[in-house]
Amino acid sequence: MIRMRNGAGIAVTALAAGAAVLGMSTAAYAGSNSPVSISKDRGARGNFLHGGDTFTVSDLSKDGKSAALKFSWRKGNEGGGATIWNSRGSGTTRKMVVNVPEGATVTTQACAGNVSTQKPRNCGSTTQGTA
Repeated sequence: MIRMRNGAGIAVTALAAGAAVLGMSTAAYAGSNSPVSISKDRGARGNFLHGGDTFTVSDLSKDGKSAALKFSWRKGNEGGGATIWNSRGSGTTRKMVVNVPEGATVTTQACAGNVSTQKPRNCGSTTQGTA
């Protein structure tokens, strides 16, 4: 048995308790990026990047159309979504950060269309990631 003087035993006990709490920390949730979606006319592409909850939409064609990325997320009974438009022209990419709850399923779909009518057309495949 070790005897400590001058409160050293309290310090050792506190240090051991702190180490035990650190050892019980939970692991961070590992999200996943969505694969890239490309519009049917190959004029737009986009996806979701889980690090930073960032959506990207790129205009790939000098066709007079804007690139659009339709997205939605769902976690339990909660959900949301929108369409992000990139009307900056061919060769440009627009990024938007959206606070998506950790662990939510995120779907994306790249489209092309006229931003003034807000009607995405020629939408490509739907892709899925996790926030």
